[in-house]
Amino acid sequence: MRQEKRKNNLEKYHRLTEYFKWLLLGVITLTVTVSLYPSLIVKQHTYLLGDVVEKDVKAPKDFLFEDRATTEHNVQTAVESVRTVYDHDSTLSEKLTRQVNDAFDAMRKTIQGGISTTPDVFDPKDPPGLSPLETEMDKRRIEAEKAQQIKKMIWQQKPEFDKKLGITLNNGAFTLLEKEGFSNDVALYITKILSKVLDNGVVANKEIFLREGERGITLRRIGEKTETIVVNLRQFYGLDQSKVMVRVIGQPLLKNLNYNLRNLIVDVVQNLIHPDITLNKSETEDRKKQAASEIKPIFYKIKTGEMLLREGERVTDLQLLKLKALESQFKDDGVFAKSLGAAMVIICLFIVTYLLYLSHLKKLPGSFNRNLLCITCIFIFFIGIAKATAIFSESLAMGATLFINETTLFYGIPIGAGAMTICLFFGMEIAIPFAILMAICTAVVYNVRFEILIYLLLNGAMAAYWIQNCRERKAFIKAGLKLGLLNVLLVVAVEIYSGNLSGMRIMWGVVFAFAGGVGIGIVTSGLSPLIELAFGYTTDITLLELANLDRPILKRLMIEVPGTYHHSMVVGTMVEAAASEIGANP
Repeated sequence: MRQEKRKNNLEKYHRLTEYFKWLLLGVITLTVTVSLYPSLIVKQHTYLLGDVVEKDVKAPKDFLFEDRATTEHNVQTAVESVRTVYDHDSTLSEKLTRQVNDAFDAMRKTIQGGISTTPDVFDPKDPPGLSPLETEMDKRRIEAEKAQQIKKMIWQQKPEFDKKLGITLNNGAFTLLEKEGFSNDVALYITKILSKVLDNGVVANKEIFLREGERGITLRRIGEKTETIVVNLRQFYGLDQSKVMVRVIGQPLLKNLNYNLRNLIVDVVQNLIHPDITLNKSETEDRKKQAASEIKPIFYKIKTGEMLLREGERVTDLQLLKLKALESQFKDDGVFAKSLGAAMVIICLFIVTYLLYLSHLKKLPGSFNRNLLCITCIFIFFIGIAKATAIFSESLAMGATLFINETTLFYGIPIGAGAMTICLFFGMEIAIPFAILMAICTAVVYNVRFEILIYLLLNGAMAAYWIQNCRERKAFIKAGLKLGLLNVLLVVAVEIYSGNLSGMRIMWGVVFAFAGGVGIGIVTSGLSPLIELAFGYTTDITLLELANLDRPILKRLMIEVPGTYHHSMVVGTMVEAAASEIGANP
Protein backbone atom coordinates (compact mmCIF):
# COMPACT_ATOMS: atom_id res chain seq x y z
CA MET A 1 0.00 0.00 0.00
CA ARG A 2 2.79 2.35 0.92
CA GLN A 3 4.70 1.53 -2.28
CA GLU A 4 1.60 2.14 -4.39
CA LYS A 5 1.03 5.50 -2.71
CA ARG A 6 4.66 6.41 -3.28
CA LYS A 7 4.32 5.40 -6.92
CA ASN A 8 1.24 7.60 -7.32
CA ASN A 9 3.07 10.52 -5.74
CA LEU A 10 5.97 10.06 -8.16
CA GLU A 11 3.60 9.96 -11.14
CA LYS A 12 1.84 13.07 -9.88
CA TYR A 13 5.22 14.78 -9.41
CA HIS A 14 6.29 13.94 -12.96
CA ARG A 15 3.01 15.26 -14.36
CA LEU A 16 3.40 18.48 -12.39
CA THR A 17 6.99 18.72 -13.57
CA GLU A 18 5.88 18.48 -17.18
CA TYR A 19 3.18 21.10 -16.65
CA PHE A 20 5.66 23.32 -14.84
CA LYS A 21 8.12 23.16 -17.74
CA TRP A 22 5.45 24.25 -20.20
CA LEU A 23 4.34 26.99 -17.83
CA LEU A 24 7.86 28.37 -17.64
CA LEU A 25 8.20 28.14 -21.41
CA GLY A 26 5.00 30.14 -21.78
CA VAL A 27 6.23 32.79 -19.34
CA ILE A 28 9.53 33.16 -21.19
CA THR A 29 7.79 33.31 -24.56
CA LEU A 30 5.37 35.94 -23.33
CA THR A 31 8.17 38.01 -21.81
CA VAL A 32 10.33 38.03 -24.92
CA THR A 33 7.32 38.65 -27.19
CA VAL A 34 6.25 41.61 -25.06
CA SER A 35 9.82 42.92 -25.21
CA LEU A 36 9.73 42.60 -28.99
CA TYR A 37 6.23 44.06 -29.38
CA PRO A 38 7.22 47.74 -29.78
CA SER A 39 9.60 46.80 -32.57
CA LEU A 40 6.83 44.92 -34.41
CA ILE A 41 4.63 47.98 -34.81
CA VAL A 42 4.94 51.55 -35.96
CA LYS A 43 3.63 54.01 -33.42
CA GLN A 44 1.01 56.45 -34.57
CA HIS A 45 2.18 60.03 -34.18
CA THR A 46 -0.42 62.78 -34.33
CA TYR A 47 1.75 65.71 -35.34
CA LEU A 48 0.61 68.67 -37.38
CA LEU A 49 2.65 71.13 -39.38
CA GLY A 50 4.61 73.38 -37.01
CA ASP A 51 4.15 71.19 -33.91
CA VAL A 52 7.11 70.65 -31.60
CA VAL A 53 8.38 67.06 -31.66
CA GLU A 54 8.09 65.41 -28.25
CA LYS A 55 10.29 62.41 -28.97
CA ASP A 56 12.73 61.31 -31.65
CA VAL A 57 11.23 59.14 -34.38
CA LYS A 58 13.42 56.80 -36.42
CA ALA A 59 12.63 54.60 -39.38
CA PRO A 60 12.25 50.97 -38.20
CA LYS A 61 13.27 49.60 -41.62
CA ASP A 62 13.98 50.65 -45.19
CA PHE A 63 11.05 51.97 -47.18
CA LEU A 64 10.37 54.00 -50.29
CA PHE A 65 7.63 56.59 -50.68
CA GLU A 66 6.51 59.09 -53.27
CA ASP A 67 6.47 62.81 -52.59
CA ARG A 68 3.16 63.43 -54.30
CA ALA A 69 3.12 67.14 -53.51
CA THR A 70 6.52 67.71 -55.13
CA THR A 71 5.61 65.47 -58.05
CA GLU A 72 2.38 67.38 -58.62
CA HIS A 73 4.27 70.65 -58.30
CA ASN A 74 6.79 69.51 -60.91
CA VAL A 75 3.97 68.38 -63.18
CA GLN A 76 2.23 71.72 -62.72
CA THR A 77 5.48 73.58 -63.42
CA ALA A 78 6.06 71.51 -66.55
CA VAL A 79 2.51 72.14 -67.74
CA GLU A 80 2.79 75.86 -67.06
CA SER A 81 6.11 76.02 -68.92
CA VAL A 82 4.44 74.79 -72.11
CA ARG A 83 3.87 77.77 -74.36
CA THR A 84 0.42 78.22 -75.82
CA VAL A 85 0.27 77.20 -79.47
CA TYR A 86 -1.17 79.69 -81.97
CA ASP A 87 -1.70 79.00 -85.66
CA HIS A 88 -0.65 81.69 -88.12
CA ASP A 89 -2.56 81.49 -91.40
CA SER A 90 -0.02 83.23 -93.65
CA THR A 91 -2.14 82.45 -96.72
CA LEU A 92 -5.09 84.51 -95.49
CA SER A 93 -3.78 87.69 -97.12
CA GLU A 94 -3.46 85.93 -100.48
CA LYS A 95 -6.93 84.41 -100.15
CA LEU A 96 -8.56 87.77 -99.41
CA THR A 97 -6.59 89.46 -102.20
CA ARG A 98 -7.80 86.82 -104.61
CA GLN A 99 -11.38 87.25 -103.40
CA VAL A 100 -11.26 91.02 -103.95
CA ASN A 101 -9.71 90.73 -107.39
CA ASP A 102 -12.14 88.01 -108.46
CA ALA A 103 -15.15 90.02 -107.30
CA PHE A 104 -14.04 93.24 -109.03
CA ASP A 105 -12.97 91.40 -112.18
CA ALA A 106 -16.36 89.72 -112.38
CA MET A 107 -18.18 93.04 -112.11
CA ARG A 108 -15.99 94.67 -114.74
CA LYS A 109 -16.68 91.77 -117.05
CA THR A 110 -20.38 92.23 -116.38
CA ILE A 111 -20.11 95.89 -117.36
CA GLN A 112 -18.13 95.08 -120.50
CA GLY A 113 -20.52 92.32 -121.40
CA GLY A 114 -23.48 94.62 -120.93
CA ILE A 115 -22.01 97.22 -123.24
CA SER A 116 -21.23 94.70 -125.97
CA THR A 117 -24.57 92.92 -125.82
CA THR A 118 -26.83 96.01 -125.73
CA PRO A 119 -28.01 96.80 -129.38
CA ASP A 120 -27.24 100.21 -130.81
CA VAL A 121 -30.68 101.31 -132.16
CA PHE A 122 -29.51 104.71 -133.35
CA ASP A 123 -28.70 105.21 -137.07
CA PRO A 124 -27.62 108.74 -138.05
CA LYS A 125 -29.02 108.28 -141.50
CA ASP A 126 -32.49 107.12 -140.38
CA PRO A 127 -35.03 108.48 -140.26
CA PRO A 128 -34.54 111.37 -142.58
CA GLY A 129 -35.85 114.74 -141.90
CA LEU A 130 -34.78 114.97 -138.19
CA SER A 131 -33.25 118.13 -137.01
CA PRO A 132 -29.83 118.04 -135.29
CA LEU A 133 -31.45 118.82 -131.92
CA GLU A 134 -33.89 115.97 -132.28
CA THR A 135 -31.08 113.68 -133.31
CA GLU A 136 -28.99 114.59 -130.20
CA MET A 137 -31.96 114.07 -127.91
CA ASP A 138 -32.70 110.72 -129.45
CA LYS A 139 -29.05 109.72 -129.03
CA ARG A 140 -29.10 110.64 -125.34
CA ARG A 141 -32.31 108.75 -124.83
CA ILE A 142 -30.84 105.63 -126.34
CA GLU A 143 -27.63 105.93 -124.22
CA ALA A 144 -29.73 106.40 -121.08
CA GLU A 145 -31.72 103.30 -121.90
CA LYS A 146 -28.47 101.43 -122.49
CA ALA A 147 -26.96 102.66 -119.19
CA GLN A 148 -30.14 101.73 -117.38
CA GLN A 149 -29.97 98.28 -118.86
CA ILE A 150 -26.29 97.87 -117.79
CA LYS A 151 -27.11 99.14 -114.29
CA LYS A 152 -29.87 96.61 -114.01
CA MET A 153 -27.42 93.87 -114.96
CA ILE A 154 -24.89 95.14 -112.37
CA TRP A 155 -27.43 95.15 -109.56
CA GLN A 156 -28.55 91.70 -110.53
CA GLN A 157 -24.94 90.59 -109.91
CA LYS A 158 -24.69 92.24 -106.45
CA PRO A 159 -25.44 89.03 -104.45
CA GLU A 160 -22.78 87.21 -106.45
CA PHE A 161 -20.36 90.11 -105.90
CA ASP A 162 -20.95 90.05 -102.13
CA LYS A 163 -20.46 86.31 -102.07
CA LYS A 164 -17.15 86.48 -103.92
CA LEU A 165 -15.95 89.44 -101.88
CA GLY A 166 -16.84 87.71 -98.61
CA ILE A 167 -18.78 90.62 -97.12
CA THR A 168 -22.13 92.28 -97.80
CA LEU A 169 -21.96 95.88 -98.97
CA ASN A 170 -24.78 98.29 -98.39
CA ASN A 171 -26.49 99.85 -101.40
CA GLY A 172 -24.70 103.16 -100.98
CA ALA A 173 -21.26 101.55 -101.05
CA PHE A 174 -22.23 99.39 -104.02
CA THR A 175 -23.56 102.45 -105.86
CA LEU A 176 -20.27 104.24 -105.28
CA LEU A 177 -18.33 101.28 -106.66
CA GLU A 178 -20.71 101.22 -109.61
CA LYS A 179 -19.93 104.82 -110.37
CA GLU A 180 -16.23 104.00 -110.22
CA GLY A 181 -16.91 101.13 -112.59
CA PHE A 182 -15.41 98.67 -110.10
CA SER A 183 -12.06 100.16 -110.94
CA ASN A 184 -8.98 98.01 -110.72
CA ASP A 185 -7.31 100.87 -108.81
CA VAL A 186 -9.91 100.60 -106.05
CA ALA A 187 -9.28 96.85 -105.82
CA LEU A 188 -5.54 97.51 -105.73
CA TYR A 189 -5.89 99.98 -102.85
CA ILE A 190 -8.03 97.49 -100.91
CA THR A 191 -5.62 94.57 -101.33
CA LYS A 192 -2.54 96.66 -100.61
CA ILE A 193 -3.86 97.95 -97.28
CA LEU A 194 -5.24 94.52 -96.44
CA SER A 195 -1.88 92.83 -97.06
CA LYS A 196 0.04 95.29 -94.90
CA VAL A 197 -2.27 94.76 -91.95
CA LEU A 198 -2.46 90.96 -92.21
CA ASP A 199 1.25 90.52 -92.82
CA ASN A 200 1.84 92.04 -89.39
CA GLY A 201 -0.55 89.55 -87.75
CA VAL A 202 -3.99 90.01 -86.24
CA VAL A 203 -5.37 88.32 -83.11
CA ALA A 204 -8.98 88.19 -81.97
CA ASN A 205 -8.48 89.42 -78.38
CA LYS A 206 -5.20 91.14 -77.71
CA GLU A 207 -5.88 91.60 -74.00
CA ILE A 208 -6.02 87.83 -73.45
CA PHE A 209 -3.21 87.33 -75.93
CA LEU A 210 -0.86 89.62 -73.96
CA ARG A 211 -1.24 87.44 -70.84
CA GLU A 212 1.16 85.03 -72.49
CA GLY A 213 3.80 87.77 -72.63
CA GLU A 214 6.03 86.49 -69.80
CA ARG A 215 6.85 83.19 -71.44
CA GLY A 216 5.84 83.93 -75.03
CA ILE A 217 3.92 81.74 -77.45
CA THR A 218 4.65 79.06 -80.01
CA LEU A 219 3.61 80.44 -83.40
CA ARG A 220 2.99 77.68 -85.89
CA ARG A 221 2.62 78.48 -89.59
CA ILE A 222 -0.21 76.54 -91.16
CA GLY A 223 0.88 74.51 -94.17
CA GLU A 224 4.60 75.11 -93.66
CA LYS A 225 4.94 72.88 -90.57
CA THR A 226 7.35 75.34 -89.02
CA GLU A 227 7.05 77.07 -85.69
CA THR A 228 8.81 79.86 -83.87
CA ILE A 229 8.80 81.14 -80.31
CA VAL A 230 7.56 84.69 -80.09
CA VAL A 231 8.06 86.73 -76.93
CA ASN A 232 7.26 90.24 -78.17
CA LEU A 233 3.49 89.91 -78.44
CA ARG A 234 2.76 93.61 -78.68
CA GLN A 235 3.88 93.64 -82.30
CA PHE A 236 0.65 91.95 -83.34
CA TYR A 237 -2.59 93.83 -83.85
CA GLY A 238 -5.77 93.18 -82.00
CA LEU A 239 -8.93 93.07 -84.09
CA ASP A 240 -10.00 96.56 -83.05
CA GLN A 241 -6.44 97.84 -83.39
CA SER A 242 -6.19 96.42 -86.90
CA LYS A 243 -9.23 98.44 -87.99
CA VAL A 244 -7.59 101.58 -86.68
CA MET A 245 -4.39 100.64 -88.51
CA VAL A 246 -6.37 100.34 -91.77
CA ARG A 247 -7.14 104.03 -91.61
CA VAL A 248 -3.57 104.87 -90.52
CA ILE A 249 -1.99 102.85 -93.34
CA GLY A 250 -4.56 104.02 -95.88
CA GLN A 251 -4.19 107.73 -95.13
CA PRO A 252 -1.03 108.33 -97.23
CA LEU A 253 -2.18 105.94 -99.94
CA LEU A 254 -5.68 107.39 -100.36
CA LYS A 255 -4.93 111.08 -99.89
CA ASN A 256 -5.60 111.90 -103.57
CA LEU A 257 -9.01 110.21 -103.63
CA ASN A 258 -12.29 111.86 -102.78
CA TYR A 259 -13.65 111.59 -99.28
CA ASN A 260 -16.43 109.13 -100.03
CA LEU A 261 -14.17 106.77 -101.92
CA ARG A 262 -11.57 106.87 -99.17
CA ASN A 263 -14.18 105.93 -96.59
CA LEU A 264 -15.49 103.20 -98.85
CA ILE A 265 -12.08 101.59 -99.28
CA VAL A 266 -11.36 101.81 -95.53
CA ASP A 267 -14.76 100.35 -94.69
CA VAL A 268 -14.33 97.44 -97.11
CA VAL A 269 -10.85 96.61 -95.73
CA GLN A 270 -12.06 96.81 -92.13
CA ASN A 271 -14.89 94.41 -92.88
CA LEU A 272 -12.62 92.02 -94.74
CA ILE A 273 -10.05 91.78 -91.94
CA HIS A 274 -10.35 88.90 -89.50
CA PRO A 275 -7.69 87.27 -87.27
CA ASP A 276 -4.97 85.28 -89.00
CA ILE A 277 -3.43 84.22 -85.65
CA THR A 278 -5.75 81.86 -83.77
CA LEU A 279 -5.43 79.73 -80.65
CA ASN A 280 -4.86 76.02 -81.26
CA LYS A 281 -6.37 74.70 -78.05
CA SER A 282 -6.18 70.99 -78.88
CA GLU A 283 -2.48 71.14 -79.77
CA THR A 284 -1.73 73.12 -76.62
CA GLU A 285 -3.52 70.55 -74.46
CA ASP A 286 -1.70 67.69 -76.18
CA ARG A 287 1.65 69.31 -75.48
CA LYS A 288 0.73 69.90 -71.85
CA LYS A 289 -0.24 66.25 -71.47
CA GLN A 290 3.03 65.21 -73.08
CA ALA A 291 5.03 67.46 -70.74
CA ALA A 292 3.15 66.09 -67.71
CA SER A 293 3.75 62.48 -68.76
CA GLU A 294 7.50 63.08 -69.03
CA ILE A 295 7.77 64.12 -65.37
CA LYS A 296 8.96 61.22 -63.24
CA PRO A 297 7.57 60.77 -59.72
CA ILE A 298 9.78 62.01 -56.88
CA PHE A 299 10.66 59.17 -54.49
CA TYR A 300 12.51 59.31 -51.18
CA LYS A 301 14.39 56.28 -49.91
CA ILE A 302 14.48 56.05 -46.13
CA LYS A 303 17.13 53.83 -44.54
CA THR A 304 16.76 51.85 -41.35
CA GLY A 305 17.53 54.03 -38.34
CA GLU A 306 17.28 57.28 -40.28
CA MET A 307 16.03 60.13 -38.11
CA LEU A 308 12.58 61.23 -39.25
CA LEU A 309 11.72 63.60 -36.41
CA ARG A 310 14.10 65.05 -33.84
CA GLU A 311 12.97 66.00 -30.37
CA GLY A 312 12.44 69.73 -29.87
CA GLU A 313 12.29 70.64 -33.55
CA ARG A 314 9.23 71.92 -35.36
CA VAL A 315 7.58 69.59 -37.85
CA THR A 316 8.20 70.61 -41.47
CA ASP A 317 6.27 69.67 -44.58
CA LEU A 318 8.81 67.04 -45.62
CA GLN A 319 9.02 65.53 -42.14
CA LEU A 320 5.24 65.32 -41.95
CA LEU A 321 5.21 63.63 -45.35
CA LYS A 322 7.80 61.07 -44.20
CA LEU A 323 5.82 60.40 -41.05
CA LYS A 324 2.59 59.81 -42.95
CA ALA A 325 4.40 57.55 -45.42
CA LEU A 326 5.86 55.56 -42.53
CA GLU A 327 2.44 55.08 -40.94
CA SER A 328 0.80 54.18 -44.24
CA GLN A 329 3.42 51.60 -45.23
CA PHE A 330 3.75 49.92 -41.84
CA LYS A 331 0.25 49.67 -40.47
CA ASP A 332 -0.64 47.68 -37.39
CA ASP A 333 -2.78 45.27 -39.37
CA GLY A 334 -0.20 42.47 -39.13
CA VAL A 335 0.87 42.96 -35.51
CA PHE A 336 -0.99 39.91 -34.24
CA ALA A 337 0.50 37.73 -36.96
CA LYS A 338 3.98 39.12 -36.31
CA SER A 339 3.63 38.56 -32.57
CA LEU A 340 2.39 35.02 -33.15
CA GLY A 341 5.31 34.32 -35.47
CA ALA A 342 7.81 35.74 -32.96
CA ALA A 343 6.30 33.60 -30.20
CA MET A 344 6.55 30.46 -32.36
CA VAL A 345 10.20 31.15 -33.15
CA ILE A 346 10.98 31.67 -29.46
CA ILE A 347 9.15 28.47 -28.47
CA CYS A 348 11.07 26.45 -31.07
CA LEU A 349 14.36 27.99 -29.94
CA PHE A 350 13.81 27.13 -26.28
CA ILE A 351 12.44 23.64 -26.94
CA VAL A 352 15.45 22.74 -29.08
CA THR A 353 17.82 24.18 -26.49
CA TYR A 354 16.10 22.25 -23.72
CA LEU A 355 16.21 18.97 -25.64
CA LEU A 356 19.85 19.37 -26.64
CA TYR A 357 21.34 20.70 -23.40
CA LEU A 358 19.04 20.45 -20.37
CA SER A 359 16.90 17.33 -20.62
CA HIS A 360 19.77 14.86 -20.19
CA LEU A 361 21.83 16.72 -17.59
CA LYS A 362 22.23 15.08 -14.21
CA LYS A 363 22.64 18.29 -12.31
CA LEU A 364 19.09 19.59 -12.67
CA PRO A 365 16.85 16.61 -11.77
CA GLY A 366 17.66 16.73 -8.02
CA SER A 367 15.57 19.91 -7.68
CA PHE A 368 14.43 20.17 -11.27
CA ASN A 369 11.55 22.59 -10.89
CA ARG A 370 13.48 24.87 -8.56
CA ASN A 371 16.51 24.91 -10.85
CA LEU A 372 14.42 25.50 -13.95
CA LEU A 373 12.54 28.30 -12.19
CA CYS A 374 15.81 29.90 -11.14
CA ILE A 375 17.17 29.80 -14.70
CA THR A 376 13.91 31.25 -15.99
CA CYS A 377 13.95 34.09 -13.46
CA ILE A 378 17.55 34.97 -14.28
CA PHE A 379 16.75 34.95 -18.00
CA ILE A 380 13.67 37.17 -17.58
CA PHE A 381 15.59 39.52 -15.28
CA PHE A 382 18.35 40.12 -17.81
CA ILE A 383 15.89 40.40 -20.71
CA GLY A 384 14.20 43.12 -18.66
CA ILE A 385 17.58 44.81 -18.14
CA ALA A 386 18.23 44.61 -21.89
CA LYS A 387 14.86 46.16 -22.70
CA ALA A 388 15.16 48.91 -20.09
CA THR A 389 18.67 49.83 -21.14
CA ALA A 390 17.61 49.76 -24.80
CA ILE A 391 15.00 52.43 -24.09
CA PHE A 392 17.40 54.38 -21.88
CA SER A 393 20.32 54.25 -24.32
CA GLU A 394 18.06 55.32 -27.20
CA SER A 395 17.03 58.43 -25.27
CA LEU A 396 20.53 59.10 -23.96
CA ALA A 397 22.14 58.77 -27.39
CA MET A 398 20.03 61.64 -28.73
CA GLY A 399 21.61 64.09 -26.32
CA ALA A 400 25.11 62.67 -26.55
CA THR A 401 27.97 63.75 -28.77
CA LEU A 402 28.40 62.82 -32.40
CA PHE A 403 30.74 59.94 -31.49
CA ILE A 404 28.36 58.29 -29.01
CA ASN A 405 25.43 56.38 -30.45
CA GLU A 406 23.14 53.58 -29.30
CA THR A 407 25.69 50.90 -30.22
CA THR A 408 28.41 52.65 -28.22
CA LEU A 409 26.17 52.76 -25.15
CA PHE A 410 25.17 49.16 -25.81
CA TYR A 411 28.75 48.01 -25.16
CA GLY A 412 28.40 49.05 -21.52
CA ILE A 413 25.34 46.90 -20.72
CA PRO A 414 26.26 43.96 -18.39
CA ILE A 415 24.25 41.31 -20.24
CA GLY A 416 27.06 38.76 -19.72
CA ALA A 417 26.30 38.77 -15.99
CA GLY A 418 23.44 36.35 -16.71
CA ALA A 419 25.73 33.64 -18.06
CA MET A 420 28.23 34.30 -15.26
CA THR A 421 25.52 33.88 -12.63
CA ILE A 422 24.26 30.66 -14.24
CA CYS A 423 27.79 29.25 -14.32
CA LEU A 424 28.25 30.13 -10.65
CA PHE A 425 25.26 28.00 -9.64
CA PHE A 426 24.90 25.38 -12.40
CA GLY A 427 28.25 25.13 -14.15
CA MET A 428 29.50 25.57 -17.70
CA GLU A 429 27.22 22.90 -19.21
CA ILE A 430 24.19 25.10 -18.63
CA ALA A 431 25.91 28.49 -18.81
CA ILE A 432 26.98 28.10 -22.47
CA PRO A 433 23.48 27.40 -23.91
CA PHE A 434 22.15 30.13 -21.62
CA ALA A 435 24.72 32.55 -23.09
CA ILE A 436 23.65 31.58 -26.61
CA LEU A 437 19.95 32.15 -25.86
CA MET A 438 20.70 35.38 -24.04
CA ALA A 439 22.78 36.70 -26.95
CA ILE A 440 20.12 35.84 -29.53
CA CYS A 441 17.20 37.32 -27.58
CA THR A 442 19.13 40.47 -26.64
CA ALA A 443 20.18 40.97 -30.25
CA VAL A 444 16.55 40.64 -31.33
CA VAL A 445 15.35 43.07 -28.65
CA TYR A 446 18.00 45.61 -29.67
CA ASN A 447 17.63 44.84 -33.38
CA VAL A 448 21.42 44.88 -33.75
CA ARG A 449 23.74 43.69 -36.50
CA PHE A 450 25.29 40.23 -36.76
CA GLU A 451 28.70 41.34 -35.48
CA ILE A 452 27.06 42.66 -32.31
CA LEU A 453 25.44 39.24 -31.82
CA ILE A 454 28.93 37.69 -31.96
CA TYR A 455 30.09 40.27 -29.41
CA LEU A 456 27.26 39.28 -27.05
CA LEU A 457 27.88 35.57 -27.50
CA LEU A 458 31.63 35.76 -26.81
CA ASN A 459 31.03 38.13 -23.93
CA GLY A 460 28.61 35.76 -22.19
CA ALA A 461 30.60 32.61 -22.90
CA MET A 462 33.86 34.04 -21.55
CA ALA A 463 32.08 35.51 -18.52
CA ALA A 464 30.98 31.98 -17.62
CA TYR A 465 34.42 30.53 -18.35
CA TRP A 466 36.33 32.93 -16.09
CA ILE A 467 34.01 32.42 -13.10
CA GLN A 468 33.66 28.63 -13.17
CA ASN A 469 36.20 27.98 -10.38
CA CYS A 470 35.19 30.87 -8.17
CA ARG A 471 36.11 30.40 -4.51
CA GLU A 472 36.71 34.01 -3.48
CA ARG A 473 34.74 37.22 -3.76
CA LYS A 474 37.58 38.95 -5.58
CA ALA A 475 37.22 36.41 -8.39
CA PHE A 476 34.26 38.46 -9.63
CA ILE A 477 36.42 41.55 -10.03
CA LYS A 478 39.22 39.58 -11.70
CA ALA A 479 36.76 38.05 -14.14
CA GLY A 480 35.25 41.49 -14.77
CA LEU A 481 38.67 42.98 -15.57
CA LYS A 482 39.43 40.13 -17.96
CA LEU A 483 36.05 40.63 -19.63
CA GLY A 484 36.74 44.36 -19.90
CA LEU A 485 39.97 43.70 -21.79
CA LEU A 486 38.22 41.13 -24.01
CA ASN A 487 35.44 43.62 -24.70
CA VAL A 488 37.98 46.25 -25.70
CA LEU A 489 39.48 43.87 -28.25
CA LEU A 490 36.04 42.86 -29.54
CA VAL A 491 34.84 46.47 -29.85
CA VAL A 492 37.90 47.50 -31.85
CA ALA A 493 37.37 44.52 -34.16
CA VAL A 494 33.64 45.23 -34.56
CA GLU A 495 34.15 48.94 -35.30
CA ILE A 496 36.87 48.24 -37.86
CA TYR A 497 34.71 45.53 -39.45
CA SER A 498 31.80 48.01 -39.65
CA GLY A 499 34.00 50.62 -41.33
CA ASN A 500 33.85 53.06 -38.40
CA LEU A 501 37.45 54.24 -38.36
CA SER A 502 36.83 57.38 -36.31
CA GLY A 503 39.33 57.50 -33.45
CA MET A 504 36.95 59.25 -31.08
CA ARG A 505 34.15 56.80 -31.75
CA ILE A 506 36.40 53.80 -31.18
CA MET A 507 37.75 55.43 -28.01
CA TRP A 508 34.25 55.90 -26.57
CA GLY A 509 33.37 52.34 -27.55
CA VAL A 510 36.46 51.06 -25.71
CA VAL A 511 35.52 53.06 -22.60
CA PHE A 512 31.98 51.71 -22.47
CA ALA A 513 33.09 48.16 -23.31
CA PHE A 514 35.66 48.07 -20.50
CA ALA A 515 33.14 49.54 -18.07
CA GLY A 516 30.63 46.92 -19.19
CA GLY A 517 33.08 44.10 -18.51
CA VAL A 518 33.84 45.34 -15.00
CA GLY A 519 30.12 45.90 -14.47
CA ILE A 520 29.41 42.23 -15.25
CA GLY A 521 31.57 41.15 -12.32
CA ILE A 522 30.02 43.70 -9.99
CA VAL A 523 26.43 42.78 -10.95
CA THR A 524 27.12 39.06 -10.52
CA SER A 525 28.72 39.54 -7.11
CA GLY A 526 25.70 41.51 -5.94
CA LEU A 527 23.12 39.20 -7.51
CA SER A 528 24.49 35.85 -6.30
CA PRO A 529 23.65 36.31 -2.58
CA LEU A 530 20.08 37.23 -3.51
CA ILE A 531 19.70 34.03 -5.55
CA GLU A 532 21.16 31.98 -2.71
CA LEU A 533 18.59 33.42 -0.33
CA ALA A 534 15.68 33.12 -2.76
CA PHE A 535 16.30 29.55 -3.94
CA GLY A 536 18.36 28.05 -1.10
CA TYR A 537 21.51 27.43 -3.13
CA THR A 538 24.99 27.09 -1.72
CA THR A 539 28.04 28.14 -3.69
CA ASP A 540 31.68 27.34 -3.01
CA ILE A 541 32.09 30.80 -1.54
CA THR A 542 29.22 30.16 0.88
CA LEU A 543 30.72 26.81 1.86
CA LEU A 544 34.04 28.47 2.60
CA GLU A 545 32.24 31.03 4.70
CA LEU A 546 30.45 28.24 6.59
CA ALA A 547 33.81 26.52 7.21
CA ASN A 548 35.18 29.57 9.02
CA LEU A 549 36.68 28.39 12.37
CA ASP A 550 35.40 31.51 14.09
CA ARG A 551 31.86 30.17 13.92
CA PRO A 552 30.58 29.25 17.41
CA ILE A 553 29.44 25.76 16.44
CA LEU A 554 32.87 24.85 15.06
CA LYS A 555 34.61 26.24 18.14
CA ARG A 556 32.36 24.16 20.37
CA LEU A 557 32.96 21.06 18.20
CA MET A 558 36.75 21.44 18.45
CA ILE A 559 36.63 21.93 22.22
CA GLU A 560 34.07 19.32 23.22
CA VAL A 561 34.62 16.56 20.62
CA PRO A 562 37.96 17.18 18.89
CA GLY A 563 38.05 13.63 17.53
CA THR A 564 34.75 14.01 15.80
CA TYR A 565 35.85 17.37 14.38
CA HIS A 566 39.08 15.87 13.07
CA HIS A 567 37.20 12.89 11.64
CA SER A 568 34.74 15.24 9.91
CA MET A 569 37.56 17.23 8.31
CA VAL A 570 39.25 14.06 7.01
CA VAL A 571 35.99 12.68 5.61
CA GLY A 572 35.14 16.03 4.00
CA THR A 573 38.54 16.19 2.33
CA MET A 574 38.21 12.63 1.05
CA VAL A 575 34.71 13.31 -0.32
CA GLU A 576 35.85 16.47 -2.10
CA ALA A 577 38.80 14.64 -3.66
CA ALA A 578 36.57 11.78 -4.79
CA ALA A 579 34.02 14.19 -6.27
CA SER A 580 36.77 16.00 -8.17
CA GLU A 581 38.02 12.73 -9.61
CA ILE A 582 34.64 11.75 -11.03
CA GLY A 583 33.81 15.29 -12.18
CA ALA A 584 30.94 15.76 -9.73
CA ASN A 585 32.42 18.82 -8.03
CA PRO A 586 32.26 21.97 -10.16
